[in-house]
Amino acid sequence: MANVNVKKISGYLEKDGLNIIDTNVYIVSLGKEAVLVDIGGGYDELTKYLKENDLDLKYIFLTHSHFDHIYYLDKLKKIYPDAKVIASIKSKIKDEDITLVKDINGESIKTDIDILVKDKDKIFLGDNKIYENIDIKEKIEDGKVNLSKYQGVEFNIIDTPGHTIDSISILMRYKDKEILFSGDTIFKDSIGRTDFPTGSIELMEDSLKKLKRNLKDDVLVLPGHGENTS
Repeated sequence: MANVNVKKISGYLEKDGLNIIDTNVYIVSLGKEAVLVDIGGGYDELTKYLKENDLDLKYIFLTHSHFDHIYYLDKLKKIYPDAKVIASIKSKIKDEDITLVKDINGESIKTDIDILVKDKDKIFLGDNKIYENIDIKEKIEDGKVNLSKYQGVEFNIIDTPGHTIDSISILMRYKDKEILFSGDTIFKDSIGRTDFPTGSIELMEDSLKKLKRNLKDDVLVLPGHGENTS
């Protein structure tokens, strides 16, 4: 089975030749299959990476609906029309007062969400199970041999409202490794703002407590902006 690669691309979202905001996007690939986390900046570099590595983009995760995380969604979907867009069941991607995409781009987002997710939902990349070359009868009789073992990448959805009502974090599990894509919930030495529409400091506090309860202390956190953290 191929190894998992995580590619971080930091790039500016631009308007009229000016850099507006620096954002992080992430490409997770297993063999020739890939998923993307957010699509706010670094468009040229990420599409180049996908093409040069001959990757089949399966999913596009959106951690929330702000413009700097969805800006190039329509443009990317024209190149990868079969990629499924995944967002919170509370997604506000069509709400112009929240996304602010029209203020930057002059147009609203046209792409629809393909898969609406809620807390504890799971998305898989790669083969779900690989069967070992063992005798099934022997397995049943002694009850100790694990017939199947998971070989793909598991993406666990964690509902983390606070920055926005539709904010999600995505916990990626592969073998014994865990990585959290935190969007704008957690940054290095900081947390996301809660003064935007649908933001809530009370919900943010609940989400942070939830993450602290459920994550390992040393989990690698890959945020929507800035440096990696834990």
